[in-house]
Amino acid sequence: MAFIGAGSVVFTRNLLTDIFLFEDLHGATITLHDIDAGRLDTAGMMARRTSAQLGARATVVQCPERRAAVDGADFVINAVQIGMHEATLIDFAIPRRYGLKQTIGDSMGIGGIFRGLRTIPFMLELLGDIAAVAPDALLINYTNPMSMLMWAGYEAFPDVRAVGLCHSIPNTAREIASYLGVDHEQLVYECAGINHIAWMTKLEVQGADVYPQLRAAMDDPQVYARDKVRFEL
Repeated sequence: MAFIGAGSVVFTRNLLTDIFLFEDLHGATITLHDIDAGRLDTAGMMARRTSAQLGARATVVQCPERRAAVDGADFVINAVQIGMHEATLIDFAIPRRYGLKQTIGDSMGIGGIFRGLRTIPFMLELLGDIAAVAPDALLINYTNPMSMLMWAGYEAFPDVRAVGLCHSIPNTAREIASYLGVDHEQLVYECAGINHIAWMTKLEVQGADVYPQLRAAMDDPQVYARDKVRFEL
């Protein structure tokens, strides 16, 4: 399993924690790659400590070369941020100069397009590496703009297996469950759309539609204040 952009240490730690909780993945080889040597060292120490704490018996390898990190992998996880924080500031500053204010700017609109133009070339290089040295691997992409990157990838490398994942869906489900006053594990949901712009097309608890209860919860000023934009939409 190769982590590309492993220097995003908090994200990598959280994802590795999820992975190490599956006993079937104990004993796996985790290859970490990042272009920042210092961040890569930190990620390596964190990964080994997390594996030890959870008894996962993982073999953690640090690899400064991207293609070598991907070579022979069963899974490739992409979590890079091209340009880092400095580039993200530009994504906000230029549109704001012309009167366009954004909340996040990583998925759509001008900011999302800027980020996409920076990141799509990298995405295609990574897919090229996978096609060359790990053709049976599954790419799991967490980098935004999710929809733009996956679209570009499918067009350029249709034979490489790739999916986009984001914690926003389960996190939103947890929020909805809290509005309904139910355990999030009871909530059965179906979500459709594009990343960060999606809709829950089904919300059920024990087979019963709970959208009426969600609409009723919206009438509570305290609940409404927690999520004004989503409730308005």
